[in-house]
Amino acid sequence: MRFRAGLGARCGVCIVSVVVFSGCATLRPATPAPVSGELPSPTELEAVLRQRYEALQGLRGLAHLRYSDPTESSSSRQAIVVQRPDHVRIEVLSLFGTAFLLVADGSLITAYVPDERTVYRGPATPENLWRYTRLWLPVKKLVDIVLATPTASADAASSVAFDAAAAAVSLRSQTPDGTQSVWFTAGRQLVAAEERDSHGGVRWLAHYSKYEERNGLSVPTHIVLELPRWSRSMELDLQDVDVNPAIDGAMFALQPPPGSKVVELQSEVD
Repeated sequence: MRFRAGLGARCGVCIVSVVVFSGCATLRPATPAPVSGELPSPTELEAVLRQRYEALQGLRGLAHLRYSDPTESSSSRQAIVVQRPDHVRIEVLSLFGTAFLLVADGSLITAYVPDERTVYRGPATPENLWRYTRLWLPVKKLVDIVLATPTASADAASSVAFDAAAAAVSLRSQTPDGTQSVWFTAGRQLVAAEERDSHGGVRWLAHYSKYEERNGLSVPTHIVLELPRWSRSMELDLQDVDVNPAIDGAMFALQPPPGSKVVELQSEVD
């Protein structure tokens, strides 16, 4: 039977979504930094990505989230935790406590809607992540986007160019089902990342800014994620960020509260 979310679950879609609608997927430059001399090689930039990916294993913090699409917009305060490879916890906060809770532990996604006293759970698939975040992504990809850690490519045909419009150096690589582009400042700081499908359509485009040093690592505290296919955008401002915290695995599990109803999610999406 096809799952249809109740009122509380639909609200969860609005306020759990991680990130201000900008109309189309275009790279907006950070503060322009002059790039002079010879461009870095693909190998050099891939080494930067690989080092960053290995160094950043998780993040915990508070977030102010703004969401927008052609039919609705919303904002919320959240507590978020992400941990490699595919663990996520998003808790929407209100004056009265938890308004919504979503956890993913690699194999299972579970959402709790207190107003309905209902727990929704199912496999950790892009379909089920879509139900509550309106992000059609593997959970692992969501973790990478929040951590600003695109995977380094092994593509021998990777190319580097200077993107004058973005005032940044771009690294473009082939993926098994499309392309990945990553933009860097002259100082090798990541300012944007994008994935396209095999037909050239943009799956998602993330912008990163307002970097801060945490535990010796540089992390962006402002993330804008654009999803052009659905004319959807999300803006995330992070506060009190803790990088690579020690996290109990129980943080990503959710036991149904006493007296709550449990709805098993199917694979179809409305």
